[in-house]
Amino acid sequence: MGHPSNTDGLRPIRLAVPDELRAGSLLLRTWDPEEVDEFERAVLENLEHLRPWMPWVALEPVPIEDRVGRIERWAREAREGTDWSVGVFVDGAVAGSAGLHQRRDPGVLEIGYWLGESFTGRGVATLASYLLTEFAFENEGTEAVEIWHDRANHRSGGVPRRLGFELIEERPADPYARAPGDEGIDCRWRITRANWPLRRPSPEDVLLRT
Repeated sequence: MGHPSNTDGLRPIRLAVPDELRAGSLLLRTWDPEEVDEFERAVLENLEHLRPWMPWVALEPVPIEDRVGRIERWAREAREGTDWSVGVFVDGAVAGSAGLHQRRDPGVLEIGYWLGESFTGRGVATLASYLLTEFAFENEGTEAVEIWHDRANHRSGGVPRRLGFELIEERPADPYARAPGDEGIDCRWRITRANWPLRRPSPEDVLLRT
């Protein structure tokens, strides 16, 4: 889907990226370029699982040097506090990837995520998004957090719903950024800084299921 830039002159959010976020067996932290083999394995083993919903899968497999370059860019963005792309680990195993991105309106951070097939249905994406939302509002200038997904991707839509986000818009997606399973309608979910303390679930409600 398309990602409009911050173009109205407001200062971008400067993320104070931590070493890690952790809840029980779930760990989120910046990818290390030395983990490129583990990252690549997680991607390649789940291509058919991810293909319906992730447009970037159409470009896979990519050369290993391109993948290293991507992880190095993510690490640089984390150091600079502009974006934060993280590995999602459960009991030390690579479960997928997620991130907080400044690619919508100023003052808004967008959460993205993907998981390997064996880690779906356990609340991993929900807990990861909970931790990322908590962290997002710890940063000055964050006024809202959003999650976008195609309307046909019901599983992805369950994440913001469980976290108390509000569905504020459905609109046609960028036709050049569609995945094979997409309906072509973007669902835009949002939670504001003021509403997050009122609507977020308790930590106990988003613990991982075995």
